[in-house]
Amino acid sequence: MDGHSFWPLIQITTTPCTFGGSRVWFQCPRCHGRCAKLFLRSGHFRCRKCNQISYQTQSEDVIGRMWIAQARIENRLGDHLSRPKFMRQKTYDSLRARYWDLEATREDAFCDFAARLGLLR
Repeated sequence: MDGHSFWPLIQITTTPCTFGGSRVWFQCPRCHGRCAKLFLRSGHFRCRKCNQISYQTQSEDVIGRMWIAQARIENRLGDHLSRPKFMRQKTYDSLRARYWDLEATREDAFCDFAARLGLLR
C-alpha cells in the first residue's frame, strides 16, 4: 500500500418516513445491512453486530440490570422520588410502583444469591 491510508466507501441508503421525507442510513460494508451508526474497530468500519459490540446492559447480570432500570426511574423523578411539576399523576404512580417492584425483586434476588453462598441461614 506504500504507506497510504485506505478507507472503504461507505454506502448511504434512505427509507421513506410515514409522514413524508426520508431517513438516512449507513450500509455496513461487511453484511450490507442498514444501521444508524458504524463503529471503527481494528481499522474497519462495521455495524454493531459485525463488530460483536454488545450494549452495556447485555453484559450485566439480573441485579445489575435492575440497578440500571431503577437509576433511570430516579432520573425521571424529582428529589426523594417526588413528582416533577409537569408529570401526570398516572405516570408518576406507575413509575413509583415500578421503582418499588424493582427494589423488592432485587432484594429477593440478592437474598437468593446470599443463601446459595451459605451466607444466610
